[in-house]
Amino acid sequence: MSKKINKNFKIAKIKAPIKVIFILLLLCMVSIFACSNEKSNSDSITIHSMHDLNNEKCTIGVGTGSHAQMIAEKELSKAKILYFNSESLGYNAVREKQIDAFVFDRVPMQKALNEGLKGVELIEDNLDEVTQVAIGLPKKPKIENEKDIVNHYLKELRDDGTLDEMYNRWVYEGNEEMPDIEEAENPTRELIVGTTGIVPPFTFYKGDELSGYDIELAKRLAKKYNAKLTFKVYDYEGIIVALATNDVDLISANLNITEERMEAIDYSDVLYENYVTAMVVDDGHYLNIKELFSNLKSGFQKTFIRENRYKLFIEGVLCTLKITSISIIQGTILGFILFLICYNSGVMVNKLINTIFWLLRRIPIVVLLMVFYYIIFSKISKESELVAINVFTIVFGSMVAELLINTIGNIDVGQTEAAHALGFGKQNTFFKILLPQSLPIMFPTYKNMIVEHIRSTAIVGYIAVQDLTKVGDIVRSRTYDAFFPLVAVAIIYIILAELIITCVVKLSSIHGEGKESKYLKGVKKHD
Repeated sequence: MSKKINKNFKIAKIKAPIKVIFILLLLCMVSIFACSNEKSNSDSITIHSMHDLNNEKCTIGVGTGSHAQMIAEKELSKAKILYFNSESLGYNAVREKQIDAFVFDRVPMQKALNEGLKGVELIEDNLDEVTQVAIGLPKKPKIENEKDIVNHYLKELRDDGTLDEMYNRWVYEGNEEMPDIEEAENPTRELIVGTTGIVPPFTFYKGDELSGYDIELAKRLAKKYNAKLTFKVYDYEGIIVALATNDVDLISANLNITEERMEAIDYSDVLYENYVTAMVVDDGHYLNIKELFSNLKSGFQKTFIRENRYKLFIEGVLCTLKITSISIIQGTILGFILFLICYNSGVMVNKLINTIFWLLRRIPIVVLLMVFYYIIFSKISKESELVAINVFTIVFGSMVAELLINTIGNIDVGQTEAAHALGFGKQNTFFKILLPQSLPIMFPTYKNMIVEHIRSTAIVGYIAVQDLTKVGDIVRSRTYDAFFPLVAVAIIYIILAELIITCVVKLSSIHGEGKESKYLKGVKKHD
């Protein structure tokens, strides 16, 4: 049996890289096919102004939760609206003609065009309403008089011209060099700033360092008030909750002022105003096969080489690997303990544990993660990675416990009765008779659970964990290219899953998985 396992293990080790290469080639072929086949223009709509978008035949995209979304819903009420979690996905949706236009602030979209985004253009006019941007502040701050402190310093920067100089340098000049701002030598407090890192030129990653207008402003604020500066990077969906629950002291992330947000958080004085316009496809730009392959080459260079972005991927992989591996090990141990509690306890304890399992199966993991981070663990730990590990340990542990319960419950009750007749107690019957037979049966399902578990960790960005998926979002926001960052993330997840499963298979073969139990004399695995 062990020879057969080792042989299969070697075959799997050879086939795994081939599968990855095949998937990459397949995705490239799909991309080439999609890009070389233009959509029919028979149903296309001519768009020259923002007024043309207010049409039942128009499909427009907006950033989820942005002020541009709310303005579009009012001024372009006739159009069909789709919601995107990141602006870069909206840009690509326009370029691929999945939507007719993407409505957002003019400055970051113009930045994307200046950085080389092709196949799209901006409409010349804007929507009537403008967006106002400010620093987000908590309703009940941990820092005494925080709003007055921030507004007083902003007035100083405005009066001496620093705010205007910063805006001109980052927005109009396109200068991405962060000025040298000294850190506080003997800080008397810590300033935790929430940001997103995905909206150039306001908050973005240059290499593996945060940069932009909002980042510079946060550094100046920390220096002014002798504070140690710490950044936490969130998606926009999670950053408001983080501020409302005092996970951060303020938000510096091109944050629009909206009436709905004002119900949960406070704002500083207005920093600047943004005009809202739309990005549409550039009908004068046609992508040929030669340009496509050139784009693939430059896309690889931008995704991995430029600004040493491969370092971000390495950090993301290590973070994902840490969360998944620790939670799998801890979850397996926890699941076994939970099963033993059920196995040796009465009806009431079993009902309680089964109720917990029932809840964990029905609550989406992303909701569970945020409940634990913002509510249950809010007073215990603010270490995002630690909370993520604990949540995924609980989820995986419940799955392992249920797997044990179902597998051992299906073993013929006659074996238990025979063991008792031979003088085996309940504990010896489990460890010497039932468990050795159950492990080979459980193993294929356990491997599938590991794969699903690795995939599930992709949502930890909601609580400011910079995992592999979050890194993909960050890189995509800089390259404005969906293909390479997404394909890279997908392939790395495949490799991680294969790596962890290979380790599990190897360990199981070393420890004799599949061998007949020494207590079951004359009984083979498949009898």
